[in-house]
Amino acid sequence: MMGLFQKDVRNAKRSFWAGLLLGLPLFLILAISNQTEPDQFVSWRTAFWFSLFFASTAIFYRSFGFESENRNFGVYTALKVRPWKILLSQSLVQVLSFFFLGLIYVLFANMWWSPKDLNLSSLLTIVLIVALTLAPTASFIGLLLQKEREILFPLFYLPFASPVIIGAHSLSLGDSSFWLYILGIFALIGGFLSFFLFEFFFDELTEV
Repeated sequence: MMGLFQKDVRNAKRSFWAGLLLGLPLFLILAISNQTEPDQFVSWRTAFWFSLFFASTAIFYRSFGFESENRNFGVYTALKVRPWKILLSQSLVQVLSFFFLGLIYVLFANMWWSPKDLNLSSLLTIVLIVALTLAPTASFIGLLLQKEREILFPLFYLPFASPVIIGAHSLSLGDSSFWLYILGIFALIGGFLSFFLFEFFFDELTEV
């Protein structure tokens, strides 16, 4: 399991930098627009969550992309690696990628907005909750893309992630009760379905 996780960490580095570079220009555009058009105020929270959501598409879209390129699915089957371990390892790596993206974007939010109401520990906790909610489902969707099903990403990931990001924005404003339940439901249902269906689609990719 540890070797699988270390391999996924190495593979995730490229998609992490792609996600970081994808979201930063959007963050910068929102920051500059906020300064040049003060009557059209964009809060740092809105810019932060919108940019993080935008950047997350890059890291989640590439889930299992490197396995497909290197034909690792057959190797996993030959080594009798359990599919749930493969999804768990990928999900944990995506949680870390999303969390560190959030940490870096917090630094830029502090630099460009200098918010007085920034509670770093609270915000990073919410980022971690969002990462745990999104990662299993997004990683599973990433597996589906390896069979030329790219259309499934906008059809499934964006509708799934949008309420989660809206909830995260509300949580960062202090509205915790309702949205915590919603994120918990999304995490439980999404995680259960992802692990339940993963083995079927994984076996499909190992077929010759």
